[in-house]
Amino acid sequence: MQELARQCFSPIAILHHYLGTTKNFMDVCEMEEVKLKSYFYALRTALAGKWIIENNSFPPVAFADLLPIAPQNIQDKIIELQEIKANQDEKYLHPKEVLITDFLLETVKFNQENASTLGSGKKLSEELDLFFKEEIIK
Repeated sequence: MQELARQCFSPIAILHHYLGTTKNFMDVCEMEEVKLKSYFYALRTALAGKWIIENNSFPPVAFADLLPIAPQNIQDKIIELQEIKANQDEKYLHPKEVLITDFLLETVKFNQENASTLGSGKKLSEELDLFFKEEIIK
C-alpha cells in the first residue's frame, strides 16, 4: 500500500490542500489575540506545504519533524508558544505574535509561488481497486 501511495502522491494537489487550510486560519492569526491552537494549525499546514516543495514527498505527521525547515528564530518562538500552550486552557488568548504572522504570510507566498513547479501523481484506480479487493478477501 505504501508503494501505491508513493506512486499516487500528487504534490500539487496536496500542496493546494495545505494552502487552503493555512489560509482558513490566517484571518484568525492576524487578530490582536489568537488561540494558540490556531497558530499551530496554520504553522503545521504552512510548513507541510513548504516540506512538499523542498522535498517532493509526503510531509511528516509529527509537528516536531517539520520544525527544522523553519528558520531558527521561528523554531525558538514556536517552542516558546508550545510551552505557554501546555500551561494554559483552551480558552486562553495570546497576544498576536508578529514574528509568527509574518512567517506564515511569507511561507504562504513561497508555497503559492512554487506550486507550479510540482507534479501530479499517477492515476492508479485499477491497481488501487485490486489492492483493496485483495485486502478485503484476506
